[in-house]
Amino acid sequence: MAEFENRSLRADGTERWLQWSVRPVTGGGLIYAAARDVTERRRAAREQTALRRVTTLVARGVPLREVFSEVADQVGNVLAAAPPPSWATAPTEPPPSSAPPTVP
Repeated sequence: MAEFENRSLRADGTERWLQWSVRPVTGGGLIYAAARDVTERRRAAREQTALRRVTTLVARGVPLREVFSEVADQVGNVLAAAPPPSWATAPTEPPPSSAPPTVP
């Protein structure tokens, strides 16, 4: 059995991460595969890593200027990897017109 993760872009531009489990059927020339969405797990892990980096600096007594710089960097990293909110994406198709079609 093999497992892997891959990134997929949806039609609306949002990013999803899928974790695949794949098992070949011996002698049948078939492969069975199942996927699950692990986007939220990856997002939570990214946020946890960012928090850990900042709290480590605070615990070590690093000057506040460096701490705030790291906070800004980590917020940028987390936000850069986050999908845009649904209200920020443009529709892919124009809405249907309410005007009747014109005949030439």
